Amino acid sequence: MRRRLPRATVAMIALVGTTTTSLAVTSEVEAAATTADTQLVAAMKDVPEFGGAYVGTDGALHVWLTKPTATGAGRARAAFAGATTVVVHRADYTFAQLKGWHDRLAGLLGKSGVTLTDVDDRNNRLTVGVEDPAATGKRVKASLALLGIPPAAVDIVTATPVTPTLRDRNRPLRGGVLIQYAATNATGQCTLGLPAIRGGVFGFVTNSHCSSVRSSVDNGLYWQSTRAAGNSDLVGAEMVDPPFKTGGTCPAGERCRLSDTNFVRADAEVAVGRIARPALDSTTWNGTDTFRVTNAFDTTVGNTVQKVGQATGRTQGTVVRTCASRTVRDTNITLLCQDLADYTSADGDSGAPVFEITNSPSTNDVKVVGIHWGSSVIDNRLISTFSGWRFILPELGFLNVCAVGSC
Repeated sequence: MRRRLPRATVAMIALVGTTTTSLAVTSEVEAAATTADTQLVAAMKDVPEFGGAYVGTDGALHVWLTKPTATGAGRARAAFAGATTVVVHRADYTFAQLKGWHDRLAGLLGKSGVTLTDVDDRNNRLTVGVEDPAATGKRVKASLALLGIPPAAVDIVTATPVTPTLRDRNRPLRGGVLIQYAATNATGQCTLGLPAIRGGVFGFVTNSHCSSVRSSVDNGLYWQSTRAAGNSDLVGAEMVDPPFKTGGTCPAGERCRLSDTNFVRADAEVAVGRIARPALDSTTWNGTDTFRVTNAFDTTVGNTVQKVGQATGRTQGTVVRTCASRTVRDTNITLLCQDLADYTSADGDSGAPVFEITNSPSTNDVKVVGIHWGSSVIDNRLISTFSGWRFILPELGFLNVCAVGSC
């Protein structure tokens, strides 16, 4: 949601992102899904009237304040690193109120028909997504009353559950290309996300659901580009795939994770820090043009992101939500604190790298912000979902995804 996170938040992420023992924070994972919003509340403690913020199409930071004053606007500006132009709007609710109410909504996830809950930074409201408003809307409204949440503070929208999305041989391995894996009685197709180094081991990141057994280390094999070629196209085996968690911030009856990712040990050369660079809205690629990864961090509501996936190629969109909890179709799986954007995606794009271009297209440097894993329809728009970088690290451990000498 934030264009640049408050300094207190940035400091915390820097610590997580630089430790080589990130798995040691496993005891904090249950609470991590709420830290983005929790830390924002803490960072804005000196601006109690703060109601949220987002980056507008005008490039300005738009801030909600229940009592718009020059003093409040100044404090908000100071709290956001890099903010120059600030536009203030009158808020109906403080962000702390919305965050507290959102915590109460956790129990709705996993209930039949409820697919999304979120603090809507752009509209100073909460959002509850349901498959069928006519069938589920009344039940949600009744729950709001029982939870002591003002109905006027909640927008109920149509949102289907996220459906996980499952081309030429290329070496070394770059992000965005087709991979195949051994699924149950079949061969699955996904996208190689990010070439990476983990604890001295070269490999790559893709989706956990692009493996033989989701959220379980199954040592499943991967091919690029086709399994039919046998061992000549064998490129790796799964090495890290964290288990689901229950309890804590995970809704009752659900199995939760913070990211749909795993780490695959590579048995072929990988080009760490390189993502395939086809033309925008194209799957055609000459096999050599790449983006160079120079950073990995969080994104913000309103920012422009791109993804490269083997099914729909390179597409672009705007981040519409951050840290939203999402259910997975036909499962009892909830992924906490996921990011949503309106770029085009389809089956086979699962695992695709999601990034922001950070400088002139002539050098094509990018900041990785996450890994794509699915799409759904929200208010009659196709919206793609990706796991944010901040929550990939505590699950997979420290990853070096940058090109040599770039970060």
